[in-house]
Amino acid sequence: MSKKSSSVFDKFIPLGTIQRRNLQKKQIKELTVEGINAIQAIQSLKPDPEAYELKENDKRTALEINEKKKLEPLIEILIEWINYELSDKRVIVKDLEQDLYDGQILQMLIEKLSGLKLTGDSRLNLGELSQKQNLKQILNFINQTMEINPIMSKWKVEDIYDKDLIAILHLLVAIVKFFDVKISLPENITVKVIIIQKKKTLEKVTVIEKITGINASKDIKKDRDAFDTLFEHAPDKLELVKNSLLTFMRKHLGKLRIEIESLENLDDGVLLILLMGLLEDFYIPDFAYVSKPSNYDEKLTNCKFLFDLIDEVCRQEKNCHPEDIANGDLKSILRILYLLFSNYKDRD
Repeated sequence: MSKKSSSVFDKFIPLGTIQRRNLQKKQIKELTVEGINAIQAIQSLKPDPEAYELKENDKRTALEINEKKKLEPLIEILIEWINYELSDKRVIVKDLEQDLYDGQILQMLIEKLSGLKLTGDSRLNLGELSQKQNLKQILNFINQTMEINPIMSKWKVEDIYDKDLIAILHLLVAIVKFFDVKISLPENITVKVIIIQKKKTLEKVTVIEKITGINASKDIKKDRDAFDTLFEHAPDKLELVKNSLLTFMRKHLGKLRIEIESLENLDDGVLLILLMGLLEDFYIPDFAYVSKPSNYDEKLTNCKFLFDLIDEVCRQEKNCHPEDIANGDLKSILRILYLLFSNYKDRD
């Protein structure tokens, strides 16, 4: 039977649901970018110890110049997560330091996750003393809920109220871990932090601060699979698998005159999206994804769109997350490619 000719529009997959979902996310992401840009403008200034007015034994922290870029992927993920969790309250966070310092959003977040209510007066207070008292009550509630000794916590009332980004990140990462939030945080993030302390004179020391470690969030509860075994015990066979998947990609992307040399640079999602379109024989319009992503946020948008496409046609467990692909995790990239290979290996 001859194959019935079809136009580009006949081949176009119904993406209404995906596009609507991405449109909703886009509005939040635009606000997220604004917040990141504002933070960068402030943090680009080199910390000056003389600018701090400290009492004896008081201390302040500041990021070393250019260290903020290391935190951008983590900040973007956390902002998107908070906005998702509190979407029913019409709360939109743009900037972690500016929006979380008084504790109001932290209270809404911990109450939503724990299902508990903070007793007492939690109304918005305009005075600094009232705000700090309220923040102390909220942080005590968070520490009690997560069974954390306040003395051991890396987030103090003064730090959060003074908009200390490092303290805020430590708190949010701890909340993600405790409540087993289903997001994938970048692993092994460390930054250089300047600690300024008043001991008769101002003293400055630079330390390495660890924000996340391996498996920083408990969301990654994937079952072990063949790729875990290949990476750990059979590197020679791993190369054979990589070559087979590379050949598979070249075979199909060659139809678009796209040359691919390795599987190492697929974190922006573009080639994987194009591959998906070729395999399913449908047209993906340019406006549906970012053809030339220039930052992590745009890469993540593409990877989420890729996963939406796969869910539409394959409906199989992927054993990884869009964030894993956007972070350039080779094992996750191979998992996605093998899923496509398994379903379309006989496709011309």
